[in-house]
Amino acid sequence: MPWFVISAEHGLLHPDDLVAPYDRALADQTAEYRAAWGAWVVAKLEDALGPLANRNVEVHAGSAYVDSLQEPLRRLRCGLDVPLRHLRQGEQLAWYGDDQTPIQAASTDEAVPPLEHLVARLSNDAAAVTPEQLIHNRSSDFDMPGLYSWWVDTDGARDLSRGLGYDVPPGLIYAGQAGATRWPSGRKSRNSLRDRLVGMHIEGNVRFSTFRRTLWAVLEAPLRLAGKGEHALTEWMKAHLRVVAVPVRDADTLGRVEAAVLDELDPPFNLAGRPASDIREELSRLRTAASRRLADGT
Repeated sequence: MPWFVISAEHGLLHPDDLVAPYDRALADQTAEYRAAWGAWVVAKLEDALGPLANRNVEVHAGSAYVDSLQEPLRRLRCGLDVPLRHLRQGEQLAWYGDDQTPIQAASTDEAVPPLEHLVARLSNDAAAVTPEQLIHNRSSDFDMPGLYSWWVDTDGARDLSRGLGYDVPPGLIYAGQAGATRWPSGRKSRNSLRDRLVGMHIEGNVRFSTFRRTLWAVLEAPLRLAGKGEHALTEWMKAHLRVVAVPVRDADTLGRVEAAVLDELDPPFNLAGRPASDIREELSRLRTAASRRLADGT
């Protein structure tokens, strides 16, 4: 299930968007600003997800944000859930903090392999398979939650370097998880490694896949993707990428496991929660520009 960040300054942001520091609180703005902000956020949300009618949006934010979103969502016949509406801000923060079980405690359960074991498996390029091999592999391991790492070959790294203007060496470029329980709501995800890697990354589209959108942003100019479409990106991925997939049965702790794994691997194309770098700053700029062109249909 996709999720976004709402910002009084920037409206709707993807979780891995990088923005400069700002000092603007929605509650301090005029009624006109808040109304325009709410319409803007909902318009961007519909652009990202498609029609919102008969769908439901869950918001974790203060009353100024929730109130500003209510009317534009209602006009689109979209439901609005605010799970912590009845709690004060301090109580909300305490509630979010309830699920901070240390990752070390979970690593003793065989459902979650030790961190060093996961990092070693995700770092083993010899275990990587091509997209075509993954598509045709019917192993039940891929129908579970888990972690994955994407790898690029020498020619693909050259294409990425041309698009970014920075050297991208062959090897690990991106990692993530599929199927983690969504906290703080506790909602179980229906995603599996197969859903994420095949359904979204390989055979999906740039609107619903962060990884595809990132690759599109980098390769759009050097491969002239705008005139060729999604199929050209898919064929490039099949030609130049490989992936390692590692099942992890415990979906409840998978999000925290992913964060710890990313701290160890630090792939250059992961943006959310990663240290700033020249590549990441340029990648964020390219993604923002590409997202605008895609939204405008250009």
